[in-house]
Amino acid sequence: MKQLKIAILLFNIALLSIIDYLYTLRAVSRGLKEYNPVMDPILHTPLFPLIKVVFVPLALLWAWINRDKWQHNWLINLSLWILFLVYMALTVWHMTVQLRLG
Repeated sequence: MKQLKIAILLFNIALLSIIDYLYTLRAVSRGLKEYNPVMDPILHTPLFPLIKVVFVPLALLWAWINRDKWQHNWLINLSLWILFLVYMALTVWHMTVQLRLG
């Protein structure tokens, strides 16, 4: 059962990263700005989709492949859950903003 939980967590982080990418593109096209100071400089470059749609899911796939080495490490597990919660909060924020914009 632990393996299933890890798979679901990693899959959801990848999915939320892609959703964040799509919502960010929509928000920026409507005149809003990127508030992430790391992503803002690369927003209009090919690096932005590469990181959000390719690199993050590939990194999570790598984590899945190597899960036997880290799955019992509480710090890595906590970090993944925090990342998931941050992406969830970000998705709710994006949805709220997008609904207000109409």
